[in-house]
Amino acid sequence: MDEKRKKQRRTALIICLAVLLPMLVCGFLIWRMSHALLEPTGPYVVGKAEYHLVFENQPETFTDDPNDVRELMLTVYYPSDNAGSAKRSSYTEDLKGERLEGFPLALFSGVRTHSFYGLPVSDREENYPVVIFMHGGGSLGMLHTTTLEDLASHGYIVASIAYPYHDNVVVFPDGRKVYANEKGSPFLKVPDKFFEPGFTIEEMVDYMNAAEDESTDALATAPSLVLDELDFMNSNDSLLKGKLDLSEAGAFGHSWGGGQVAEALYLDDRFKAAINLDGIMFGNTRVSNVEKPYMYMLAENPWLPVTELDEVMMKASGDTGKYEEYIAEIDENIQRFYEHAKPGYLLLLEESTHTTFVSDGELFIGTLPNFIKKGMIGSLDPERAVETIDVYVVGFFDLYLKGKDAKLLEDLSINYPEATLNIFGGS
Repeated sequence: MDEKRKKQRRTALIICLAVLLPMLVCGFLIWRMSHALLEPTGPYVVGKAEYHLVFENQPETFTDDPNDVRELMLTVYYPSDNAGSAKRSSYTEDLKGERLEGFPLALFSGVRTHSFYGLPVSDREENYPVVIFMHGGGSLGMLHTTTLEDLASHGYIVASIAYPYHDNVVVFPDGRKVYANEKGSPFLKVPDKFFEPGFTIEEMVDYMNAAEDESTDALATAPSLVLDELDFMNSNDSLLKGKLDLSEAGAFGHSWGGGQVAEALYLDDRFKAAINLDGIMFGNTRVSNVEKPYMYMLAENPWLPVTELDEVMMKASGDTGKYEEYIAEIDENIQRFYEHAKPGYLLLLEESTHTTFVSDGELFIGTLPNFIKKGMIGSLDPERAVETIDVYVVGFFDLYLKGKDAKLLEDLSINYPEATLNIFGGS
Protein backbone atom coordinates (compact mmCIF):
# COMPACT_ATOMS: atom_id res chain seq x y z
CA MET A 1 0.00 0.00 0.00
CA ASP A 2 1.51 3.32 -1.01
CA GLU A 3 1.99 6.13 1.47
CA LYS A 4 -0.78 8.24 -0.07
CA ARG A 5 -3.44 5.54 0.49
CA LYS A 6 -2.22 4.94 4.05
CA LYS A 7 -2.61 8.63 4.78
CA GLN A 8 -6.12 8.65 3.31
CA ARG A 9 -7.12 5.69 5.52
CA ARG A 10 -5.70 7.35 8.63
CA THR A 11 -7.61 10.52 7.79
CA ALA A 12 -10.86 8.57 7.30
CA LEU A 13 -10.33 6.74 10.61
CA ILE A 14 -9.77 10.01 12.46
CA ILE A 15 -12.92 11.49 10.93
CA CYS A 16 -14.95 8.41 11.89
CA LEU A 17 -13.66 8.55 15.45
CA ALA A 18 -14.36 12.28 15.65
CA VAL A 19 -17.97 11.66 14.61
CA LEU A 20 -18.67 8.36 16.36
CA LEU A 21 -16.91 8.89 19.68
CA PRO A 22 -19.06 11.87 20.80
CA MET A 23 -22.16 9.93 19.69
CA LEU A 24 -21.10 6.90 21.70
CA VAL A 25 -20.30 9.01 24.77
CA CYS A 26 -23.63 10.84 24.54
CA GLY A 27 -25.46 7.57 24.04
CA PHE A 28 -23.77 6.07 27.08
CA LEU A 29 -24.61 9.10 29.24
CA ILE A 30 -28.25 9.03 28.12
CA TRP A 31 -28.38 5.30 28.90
CA ARG A 32 -26.94 5.93 32.38
CA MET A 33 -29.44 8.72 32.92
CA SER A 34 -32.33 6.48 31.84
CA HIS A 35 -31.41 4.07 34.66
CA ALA A 36 -30.69 6.72 37.30
CA LEU A 37 -33.90 6.54 39.35
CA LEU A 38 -33.61 4.48 42.52
CA GLU A 39 -35.97 1.58 43.12
CA PRO A 40 -38.58 2.09 45.86
CA THR A 41 -37.57 0.61 49.22
CA GLY A 42 -41.02 -0.24 50.60
CA PRO A 43 -42.99 -3.50 50.44
CA TYR A 44 -45.61 -2.28 47.94
CA VAL A 45 -45.59 -2.08 44.16
CA VAL A 46 -46.40 1.50 43.11
CA GLY A 47 -49.34 2.49 40.92
CA LYS A 48 -49.71 5.83 39.18
CA ALA A 49 -52.76 7.77 37.97
CA GLU A 50 -53.43 11.28 36.63
CA TYR A 51 -56.39 13.55 37.42
CA HIS A 52 -57.55 16.85 35.95
CA LEU A 53 -59.22 18.99 38.60
CA VAL A 54 -61.42 21.98 37.72
CA PHE A 55 -62.71 24.33 40.44
CA GLU A 56 -65.56 26.28 38.86
CA ASN A 57 -66.04 28.49 41.92
CA GLN A 58 -62.35 29.39 42.25
CA PRO A 59 -61.10 32.22 39.99
CA GLU A 60 -57.64 31.82 38.45
CA THR A 61 -55.72 34.78 39.86
CA PHE A 62 -52.57 34.19 37.79
CA THR A 63 -54.15 35.49 34.58
CA ASP A 64 -55.89 38.75 33.64
CA ASP A 65 -59.02 37.01 32.32
CA PRO A 66 -61.80 37.40 34.94
CA ASN A 67 -63.55 34.33 33.51
CA ASP A 68 -60.65 31.96 34.11
CA VAL A 69 -61.19 29.35 36.81
CA ARG A 70 -58.60 27.39 38.69
CA GLU A 71 -57.43 24.10 37.21
CA LEU A 72 -54.85 21.67 38.57
CA MET A 73 -53.30 18.46 37.37
CA LEU A 74 -52.76 15.81 40.00
CA THR A 75 -50.37 12.87 39.78
CA VAL A 76 -51.26 10.20 42.33
CA TYR A 77 -48.83 7.47 43.41
CA TYR A 78 -50.35 4.69 45.49
CA PRO A 79 -49.57 1.25 46.98
CA SER A 80 -50.46 -1.82 44.96
CA ASP A 81 -49.45 -5.48 45.04
CA ASN A 82 -48.49 -6.93 41.69
CA ALA A 83 -47.37 -5.15 38.53
CA GLY A 84 -47.95 -8.23 36.36
CA SER A 85 -48.13 -7.10 32.73
CA ALA A 86 -49.12 -3.52 33.61
CA LYS A 87 -47.61 -0.71 31.57
CA ARG A 88 -44.68 1.06 33.23
CA SER A 89 -45.44 4.76 33.70
CA SER A 90 -43.95 7.34 31.37
CA TYR A 91 -41.47 9.80 32.86
CA THR A 92 -41.98 12.78 30.59
CA GLU A 93 -45.66 12.12 29.76
CA ASP A 94 -46.58 14.81 27.15
CA LEU A 95 -43.54 17.01 27.78
CA LYS A 96 -41.11 15.65 25.18
CA GLY A 97 -41.15 18.85 23.13
CA GLU A 98 -40.53 21.10 26.13
CA ARG A 99 -37.42 22.43 27.83
CA LEU A 100 -36.41 23.05 31.45
CA GLU A 101 -33.49 25.35 32.20
CA GLY A 102 -32.53 24.99 28.54
CA PHE A 103 -32.46 21.18 28.59
CA PRO A 104 -34.80 19.40 26.15
CA LEU A 105 -37.07 17.11 28.15
CA ALA A 106 -36.96 14.64 25.27
CA LEU A 107 -33.60 13.55 26.73
CA PHE A 108 -35.53 12.07 29.65
CA SER A 109 -38.16 10.23 27.60
CA GLY A 110 -36.41 6.90 28.14
CA VAL A 111 -36.03 7.24 31.90
CA ARG A 112 -37.13 4.03 33.62
CA THR A 113 -39.67 4.71 36.36
CA HIS A 114 -40.77 2.27 39.06
CA SER A 115 -44.53 2.88 38.94
CA PHE A 116 -47.25 1.39 36.75
CA TYR A 117 -50.55 2.41 35.16
CA GLY A 118 -53.83 0.65 35.69
CA LEU A 119 -53.12 -1.16 38.95
CA PRO A 120 -55.70 -1.44 41.75
CA VAL A 121 -54.95 0.01 45.17
CA SER A 122 -53.68 -2.68 47.51
CA ASP A 123 -56.15 -4.34 49.87
CA ARG A 124 -53.49 -5.13 52.46
CA GLU A 125 -54.78 -2.18 54.47
CA GLU A 126 -58.33 -0.87 54.58
CA ASN A 127 -57.09 2.59 53.59
CA TYR A 128 -53.88 4.63 53.49
CA PRO A 129 -52.66 8.01 54.81
CA VAL A 130 -52.61 10.81 52.27
CA VAL A 131 -49.61 13.07 51.60
CA ILE A 132 -49.73 16.13 49.32
CA PHE A 133 -46.55 17.22 47.49
CA MET A 134 -45.63 20.62 45.99
CA HIS A 135 -42.43 21.20 44.03
CA GLY A 136 -40.40 24.38 43.55
CA GLY A 137 -41.39 27.39 41.48
CA GLY A 138 -40.97 27.05 37.72
CA SER A 139 -39.97 23.39 38.08
CA LEU A 140 -41.78 20.10 37.48
CA GLY A 141 -43.13 17.49 39.86
CA MET A 142 -41.72 14.68 37.73
CA LEU A 143 -38.21 15.60 38.92
CA HIS A 144 -39.17 14.25 42.36
CA THR A 145 -40.41 10.88 41.06
CA THR A 146 -37.88 8.83 43.06
CA THR A 147 -38.99 10.35 46.37
CA LEU A 148 -42.71 10.16 45.54
CA GLU A 149 -42.56 6.54 44.39
CA ASP A 150 -40.57 5.57 47.45
CA LEU A 151 -43.08 7.11 49.85
CA ALA A 152 -45.99 5.39 48.08
CA SER A 153 -44.15 2.05 48.31
CA HIS A 154 -44.31 2.37 52.11
CA GLY A 155 -48.11 2.52 52.16
CA TYR A 156 -49.04 6.14 51.38
CA ILE A 157 -51.26 7.69 48.74
CA VAL A 158 -49.16 10.58 47.47
CA ALA A 159 -50.71 13.39 45.41
CA SER A 160 -48.31 15.67 43.53
CA ILE A 161 -49.81 18.99 42.42
CA ALA A 162 -49.09 20.56 39.03
CA TYR A 163 -50.15 24.22 39.13
CA PRO A 164 -50.66 26.14 35.85
CA TYR A 165 -48.69 29.39 35.54
CA HIS A 166 -46.48 28.27 38.46
CA ASP A 167 -44.99 25.13 36.91
CA ASN A 168 -42.53 25.30 34.04
CA VAL A 169 -45.34 23.84 31.92
CA VAL A 170 -48.61 22.00 32.61
CA VAL A 171 -50.20 19.82 29.92
CA PHE A 172 -53.94 19.19 30.20
CA PRO A 173 -55.76 16.12 28.82
CA ASP A 174 -57.16 18.18 25.92
CA GLY A 175 -53.62 19.08 24.81
CA ARG A 176 -53.51 22.62 26.18
CA LYS A 177 -50.10 23.69 27.46
CA VAL A 178 -49.86 26.38 30.12
CA TYR A 179 -46.49 27.94 30.95
CA ALA A 180 -45.16 29.70 34.04
CA ASN A 181 -45.70 33.44 34.22
CA GLU A 182 -44.56 36.20 36.56
CA LYS A 183 -47.74 36.11 38.64
CA GLY A 184 -47.67 32.39 39.26
CA SER A 185 -43.92 31.99 39.65
CA PRO A 186 -42.35 35.35 40.54
CA PHE A 187 -38.65 35.83 39.87
CA LEU A 188 -38.20 33.18 37.22
CA LYS A 189 -36.42 36.15 35.72
CA VAL A 190 -35.28 39.33 37.39
CA PRO A 191 -38.14 41.89 37.26
CA ASP A 192 -37.47 44.78 34.89
CA LYS A 193 -38.09 47.23 37.73
CA PHE A 194 -34.95 45.99 39.48
CA PHE A 195 -32.81 47.46 36.70
CA GLU A 196 -34.31 50.94 36.96
CA PRO A 197 -31.80 53.59 38.13
CA GLY A 198 -32.05 54.25 41.85
CA PHE A 199 -34.27 51.23 42.60
CA THR A 200 -33.06 50.46 46.12
CA ILE A 201 -32.59 47.16 47.92
CA GLU A 202 -35.41 48.14 50.31
CA GLU A 203 -37.78 48.66 47.36
CA MET A 204 -36.67 45.30 45.91
CA VAL A 205 -37.46 43.47 49.16
CA ASP A 206 -40.88 45.17 49.46
CA TYR A 207 -41.65 44.32 45.83
CA MET A 208 -40.60 40.68 46.34
CA ASN A 209 -42.60 40.25 49.55
CA ALA A 210 -45.74 41.63 47.90
CA ALA A 211 -45.34 39.39 44.84
CA GLU A 212 -44.65 36.33 47.04
CA ASP A 213 -47.70 37.00 49.19
CA GLU A 214 -49.94 37.43 46.14
CA SER A 215 -48.86 34.06 44.70
CA THR A 216 -49.06 32.40 48.13
CA ASP A 217 -52.71 33.42 48.47
CA ALA A 218 -53.41 30.97 45.62
CA LEU A 219 -50.68 28.36 45.92
CA ALA A 220 -50.95 27.67 49.66
CA THR A 221 -54.67 26.95 49.35
CA ALA A 222 -54.10 24.36 46.61
CA PRO A 223 -53.34 21.51 49.06
CA SER A 224 -56.64 22.19 50.83
CA LEU A 225 -58.56 22.21 47.55
CA VAL A 226 -56.93 18.90 46.67
CA LEU A 227 -57.97 17.44 50.02
CA ASP A 228 -61.54 18.56 49.30
CA GLU A 229 -61.41 16.83 45.92
CA LEU A 230 -59.86 13.68 47.38
CA ASP A 231 -62.67 13.57 49.91
CA PHE A 232 -65.12 13.51 46.99
CA MET A 233 -63.05 10.83 45.21
CA ASN A 234 -63.07 8.71 48.34
CA SER A 235 -66.78 8.17 47.73
CA ASN A 236 -66.93 8.34 43.95
CA ASP A 237 -63.66 7.51 42.17
CA SER A 238 -63.38 4.01 40.71
CA LEU A 239 -59.73 3.69 41.71
CA LEU A 240 -59.50 5.49 45.05
CA LYS A 241 -62.97 4.90 46.51
CA GLY A 242 -62.67 4.00 50.19
CA LYS A 243 -58.87 3.88 50.08
CA LEU A 244 -58.03 7.40 51.32
CA ASP A 245 -57.53 7.92 55.06
CA LEU A 246 -58.07 11.66 55.09
CA SER A 247 -57.96 11.76 58.88
CA GLU A 248 -54.21 11.14 58.49
CA ALA A 249 -53.11 13.81 56.01
CA GLY A 250 -49.68 15.37 55.64
CA ALA A 251 -47.79 17.49 53.14
CA PHE A 252 -44.27 18.17 51.98
CA GLY A 253 -42.60 20.29 49.36
CA HIS A 254 -39.33 21.63 48.02
CA SER A 255 -38.17 25.25 47.83
CA TRP A 256 -41.16 27.44 46.93
CA GLY A 257 -43.38 24.40 47.44
CA GLY A 258 -41.86 23.79 50.88
CA GLY A 259 -42.89 27.26 51.96
CA GLN A 260 -46.39 26.72 50.59
CA VAL A 261 -46.97 23.48 52.50
CA ALA A 262 -45.79 25.17 55.70
CA GLU A 263 -48.46 27.81 55.07
CA ALA A 264 -51.02 25.06 54.34
CA LEU A 265 -50.09 23.41 57.65
CA TYR A 266 -50.84 26.74 59.34
CA LEU A 267 -54.11 27.35 57.46
CA ASP A 268 -55.76 23.92 57.41
CA ASP A 269 -56.32 21.83 60.55
CA ARG A 270 -56.71 18.70 58.45
CA PHE A 271 -52.96 18.62 57.83
CA LYS A 272 -51.39 16.88 60.80
CA ALA A 273 -47.71 17.22 59.83
CA ALA A 274 -45.49 18.69 57.12
CA ILE A 275 -41.92 18.69 55.80
CA ASN A 276 -40.25 21.68 54.18
CA LEU A 277 -37.33 20.71 51.92
CA ASP A 278 -35.07 23.79 52.09
CA GLY A 279 -37.80 26.35 51.31
CA ILE A 280 -38.38 29.82 52.73
CA MET A 281 -41.44 31.06 54.61
CA PHE A 282 -44.37 32.86 53.01
CA GLY A 283 -47.54 34.63 54.13
CA ASN A 284 -48.62 33.98 57.72
CA THR A 285 -45.64 31.79 58.49
CA ARG A 286 -43.28 34.76 58.24
CA VAL A 287 -44.64 35.90 61.60
CA SER A 288 -46.78 33.08 63.02
CA ASN A 289 -46.11 29.57 64.30
CA VAL A 290 -47.89 26.19 64.41
CA GLU A 291 -48.22 23.68 67.22
CA LYS A 292 -48.02 20.68 64.93
CA PRO A 293 -45.21 18.31 63.88
CA TYR A 294 -42.98 20.00 61.32
CA MET A 295 -39.59 19.10 59.86
CA TYR A 296 -37.23 21.44 58.07
CA MET A 297 -34.54 19.84 55.91
CA LEU A 298 -31.65 22.26 55.46
CA ALA A 299 -28.92 22.16 52.82
CA GLU A 300 -25.43 22.81 54.16
CA ASN A 301 -24.96 25.31 51.31
CA PRO A 302 -28.56 26.50 50.71
CA TRP A 303 -27.65 29.68 48.81
CA LEU A 304 -25.54 27.96 46.15
CA PRO A 305 -25.48 28.45 43.28
CA VAL A 306 -26.00 32.23 43.48
CA THR A 307 -28.84 33.29 41.18
CA GLU A 308 -28.98 36.32 38.89
CA LEU A 309 -31.62 37.79 41.20
CA ASP A 310 -29.25 37.55 44.17
CA GLU A 311 -26.47 39.16 42.13
CA VAL A 312 -28.73 42.09 41.19
CA MET A 313 -29.80 42.56 44.82
CA MET A 314 -26.20 42.38 46.08
CA LYS A 315 -25.18 45.02 43.54
CA ALA A 316 -28.05 47.29 44.63
CA SER A 317 -27.07 46.77 48.27
CA GLY A 318 -23.42 47.65 47.66
CA ASP A 319 -21.50 47.71 50.91
CA THR A 320 -24.51 48.73 53.04
CA GLY A 321 -25.08 45.21 54.38
CA LYS A 322 -28.78 45.40 53.43
CA TYR A 323 -28.63 42.25 51.33
CA GLU A 324 -27.09 40.33 54.23
CA GLU A 325 -29.85 41.66 56.49
CA TYR A 326 -32.45 40.41 54.01
CA ILE A 327 -30.92 36.92 53.97
CA ALA A 328 -30.58 36.91 57.75
CA GLU A 329 -34.29 37.72 58.14
CA ILE A 330 -35.21 34.81 55.86
CA ASP A 331 -33.05 32.48 57.95
CA GLU A 332 -34.52 33.81 61.20
CA ASN A 333 -38.07 33.13 60.00
CA ILE A 334 -37.13 29.59 58.96
CA GLN A 335 -35.53 28.95 62.34
CA ARG A 336 -38.37 30.47 64.39
CA PHE A 337 -40.97 28.32 62.64
CA TYR A 338 -39.31 24.95 63.23
CA GLU A 339 -38.21 25.86 66.76
CA HIS A 340 -41.82 26.67 67.79
CA ALA A 341 -43.49 23.66 66.13
CA LYS A 342 -44.80 20.87 68.39
CA PRO A 343 -42.45 19.20 67.86
CA GLY A 344 -40.11 20.80 65.37
CA TYR A 345 -37.24 19.06 63.61
CA LEU A 346 -34.18 20.46 61.88
CA LEU A 347 -32.35 18.01 59.63
CA LEU A 348 -29.03 19.34 58.33
CA LEU A 349 -27.71 17.37 55.35
CA GLU A 350 -23.97 17.78 55.00
CA GLU A 351 -22.28 18.53 51.67
CA SER A 352 -25.62 19.41 50.08
CA THR A 353 -27.06 22.35 48.14
CA HIS A 354 -30.61 23.55 47.51
CA THR A 355 -30.97 21.32 44.43
CA THR A 356 -29.90 18.18 46.34
CA PHE A 357 -33.53 17.83 47.45
CA VAL A 358 -34.72 17.46 43.83
CA SER A 359 -34.24 13.70 43.86
CA ASP A 360 -34.17 12.95 40.14
CA GLY A 361 -32.16 16.04 39.24
CA GLU A 362 -29.56 14.99 41.80
CA LEU A 363 -29.46 11.47 40.37
CA PHE A 364 -29.31 12.62 36.74
CA ILE A 365 -26.43 15.01 37.40
CA GLY A 366 -24.72 12.25 39.35
CA THR A 367 -24.43 10.19 36.15
CA LEU A 368 -22.29 12.88 34.49
CA PRO A 369 -18.48 12.95 34.53
CA ASN A 370 -16.97 14.80 37.49
CA PHE A 371 -15.59 17.65 35.42
CA ILE A 372 -19.12 18.45 34.19
CA LYS A 373 -21.13 18.01 37.40
CA LYS A 374 -18.64 19.81 39.68
CA GLY A 375 -20.40 22.80 41.25
CA MET A 376 -23.84 21.69 40.02
CA ILE A 377 -24.57 19.58 43.11
CA GLY A 378 -23.03 19.08 46.54
CA SER A 379 -20.14 16.70 47.13
CA LEU A 380 -22.29 14.11 48.94
CA ASP A 381 -22.78 11.03 46.75
CA PRO A 382 -26.07 11.63 44.87
CA GLU A 383 -27.57 8.19 45.54
CA ARG A 384 -26.64 8.44 49.21
CA ALA A 385 -28.11 11.95 49.42
CA VAL A 386 -31.46 10.88 47.91
CA GLU A 387 -31.57 7.74 50.04
CA THR A 388 -30.99 9.80 53.19
CA ILE A 389 -33.68 12.34 52.34
CA ASP A 390 -36.20 9.66 51.43
CA VAL A 391 -35.66 7.58 54.57
CA TYR A 392 -36.31 10.63 56.75
CA VAL A 393 -39.43 11.58 54.75
CA VAL A 394 -40.82 8.08 55.30
CA GLY A 395 -39.71 8.01 58.96
CA PHE A 396 -41.35 11.36 59.74
CA PHE A 397 -44.70 10.44 58.20
CA ASP A 398 -44.56 6.95 59.70
CA LEU A 399 -44.34 8.60 63.10
CA TYR A 400 -47.05 11.25 62.69
CA LEU A 401 -49.49 9.66 60.22
CA LYS A 402 -49.08 5.98 61.15
CA GLY A 403 -48.21 6.30 64.85
CA LYS A 404 -44.95 4.36 64.71
CA ASP A 405 -42.29 4.56 67.42
CA ALA A 406 -40.56 7.98 67.62
CA LYS A 407 -37.29 6.26 68.43
CA LEU A 408 -37.21 4.79 64.91
CA LEU A 409 -36.92 8.31 63.48
CA GLU A 410 -34.33 9.40 66.02
CA ASP A 411 -32.23 6.26 65.50
CA LEU A 412 -31.83 6.87 61.76
CA SER A 413 -28.75 8.97 62.55
CA ILE A 414 -26.89 5.74 63.37
CA ASN A 415 -27.06 4.60 59.75
CA TYR A 416 -27.11 8.07 58.20
CA PRO A 417 -24.35 10.09 59.92
CA GLU A 418 -24.33 12.63 57.06
CA ALA A 419 -27.62 13.96 58.44
CA THR A 420 -27.79 15.75 61.79
CA LEU A 421 -31.25 15.79 63.44
CA ASN A 422 -32.20 18.33 66.09
CA ILE A 423 -35.57 18.21 67.88
CA PHE A 424 -37.44 21.18 69.38
CA GLY A 425 -40.58 21.60 71.44
CA GLY A 426 -40.97 18.08 72.82
CA SER A 427 -43.24 15.42 71.37
